[in-house]
Amino acid sequence: MQALNRQFLHEHEVRRDLYYSAPYAPFCSDNKTAGFQLPRRDAFKRQYVQLNPPCNYKVFIIDIDHEDESLWDNEETPIPNVIIRNKNNRKVHLLYRIDDVLIKTVNSDVIVKDGPIQYAKAVYYGLCKKLGADRAAFNNVVSKNPFHPAFNTEFIHSRVYKLKELAEFATPDWSVYKRGDKENPNPESRNLSLFHKVRFAAYNQVQRYRLANDMEGFYKAVLAECELENKFRGKGFKEDSDLPSSQVKAIAKSIATFSWNKYQGSKGNRGVMSLPHDMDQKEKQRQAALYVANKKRERTLGEILKAFEEVARSGAKPTQERVASSCSHYSLSTIKRYWKEVKESYESRTDSSEGKVQLAVHKGF
Repeated sequence: MQALNRQFLHEHEVRRDLYYSAPYAPFCSDNKTAGFQLPRRDAFKRQYVQLNPPCNYKVFIIDIDHEDESLWDNEETPIPNVIIRNKNNRKVHLLYRIDDVLIKTVNSDVIVKDGPIQYAKAVYYGLCKKLGADRAAFNNVVSKNPFHPAFNTEFIHSRVYKLKELAEFATPDWSVYKRGDKENPNPESRNLSLFHKVRFAAYNQVQRYRLANDMEGFYKAVLAECELENKFRGKGFKEDSDLPSSQVKAIAKSIATFSWNKYQGSKGNRGVMSLPHDMDQKEKQRQAALYVANKKRERTLGEILKAFEEVARSGAKPTQERVASSCSHYSLSTIKRYWKEVKESYESRTDSSEGKVQLAVHKGF
């Protein structure tokens, strides 16, 4: 009985952690592309969902795309926390809980170091290599949904692994950081090989499309290049076939989005801002940062105000907790930060549409 109780507590802890650690609006879908975001309560109704939050690595997603269970189901292999099995074959996703690895932060007082991130990736790549897994899953950040009825899920234990423990089993693989042959830098993965081959071409072309403010045209150009390079038959990969169209499109979208928004050579989306070409580089970056911050603030304020209005129309008193529940992809702390502006905007709208009617029901909160 005690063993059953311990197992129940382990499963409950892992279930709760996977759900509440996921983003408020995870990427999700009913296929591996995970091409859109939904509030968490809706995203977890889909077959594939983003588990790692945007600022941390909390779980390693090991995509076992073969049916040789002996490579991972043996006494020497670290026991995964969760095994998510396909119902029609023996392919699985293994989930390993790990110590949090910070990858980015909104707190200017916190410094994000590259060393731990690169070490985490090297440990992950080494683990994938040892288990014969497709390490592209680390970049895709999506997993089979452990709560979806399309899969058979086994929750085994709640232990959180240290990276050094996993590194003792599988030597960290640093090859992804080495300069070398761009034609086939990742012979284990067709996905990563295609990604690395095409991204260099995208970097060379993105500025021209950005100046024309033609994101759609840039994506189509990247997709065409991906389709052209999707030739893996007879190239020595484990799976001697080209990638399916859905995966090619997902890789093209990833390359185009990153190149357009983050590529160091052309930060800030200057095509949208129409900044003069002779402006100082640092000033361009400063204005770009302000532009992005203001856009994000406007969007957040608008979505919280919309949730506030929905609560008010329902006849309930718009408290911070109720608005946070109605606008679930924002945390309560975010609601509190915008609360004064939201109230003022709501009362200003109401006053302008109803005259100088004071909403006494909303006073005092």
